[in-house]
Amino acid sequence: MKYLKSLLVLPFLVALNVYADECSYKEQATLNKEAALVEANYEVIKEKEPYTFVDPDTLEEMELTRDKISFKIKFYNITENLSLDITGRVDGKANDNKIVTYTETDSGVYTFTTENTDDIVEYGIKVNALNGGCAGRTIRTFSLTKPKVNPYSQYEMCNGHESIEYCQEFTTKEYDISLDDLSKKIEEADNNGSNQTDKGNGFLKFLKNNYLYIIGGVVLIGAGTGAYIIYRKKRILWKRFW
Repeated sequence: MKYLKSLLVLPFLVALNVYADECSYKEQATLNKEAALVEANYEVIKEKEPYTFVDPDTLEEMELTRDKISFKIKFYNITENLSLDITGRVDGKANDNKIVTYTETDSGVYTFTTENTDDIVEYGIKVNALNGGCAGRTIRTFSLTKPKVNPYSQYEMCNGHESIEYCQEFTTKEYDISLDDLSKKIEEADNNGSNQTDKGNGFLKFLKNNYLYIIGGVVLIGAGTGAYIIYRKKRILWKRFW
């Protein structure tokens, strides 16, 4: 009889266990709200560092400084209910992975610094549930792209042409362009800029040479419009009284 009672009670206990491990709608909704607030960005850090320059002709050594560039990656609004699974990929291949929980943050903000300036890194971020019935579930995914230093920006011909895509200091694209083609792109941009400047200067010159006529025309149009309005009002009043 006791054995029979145990058999009857066992399915009920199993059912309670399964129910306890389920991810409830309320818990899922809370996690969705928290995960939606998780954000990431990067900051370019430039610091001066000393280095020894050796003149190739005289072999004289000089102590100089140069920019040391790094990227500070930050993740915000990490709560005690969430963990981040962060995977860095270069050319589609994973080269780094981090699991971050609230205990590793500074009031919900997790920061790390990378000195990799040669690669474009695509960080894939999975926001996972850490506790409760939803533990282990991925609530949200998003990505952050860290740029690299654009090698073309180091060429002398790019000085003063930073607005051109190929001459920008940082890039999230891989370029394959010859120096001749780069020179042509810069020349085209200069010509287009000159044309736009010429058009602007031509318009300003037109205004300068004809401003008296333009002002006179505006005054005549204004006077004509005013006279017409007065005329219309008089006609309306005349009709009312007659």
